[in-house]
Amino acid sequence: MVKDPSRFLPQARLKFVRFGGTEMGLGQDFNVIKSIEFNKALPRVITESREFIKTQLRDFQTLQDDGILLRFQNIQNLLGLKVLLMQ
Repeated sequence: MVKDPSRFLPQARLKFVRFGGTEMGLGQDFNVIKSIEFNKALPRVITESREFIKTQLRDFQTLQDDGILLRFQNIQNLLGLKVLLMQ
């Protein structure tokens, strides 16, 4: 197994960038909150990036009418993650 695939394939990596807001800002509007690169062997990139992305999703809680506290993650982000991993 190759430990550093980007040495042989420079494009063989995944970069996670989290922005404040919905669009990337430039110059004075630069709004990168978190940026991390995964450039190990592909199975490790998939595993480590999936676990890292889960830490970046927000949790929500709501009290239902029946008094039960419901906790869930931002479903839009989860759906986006599925689309990203399936492409």
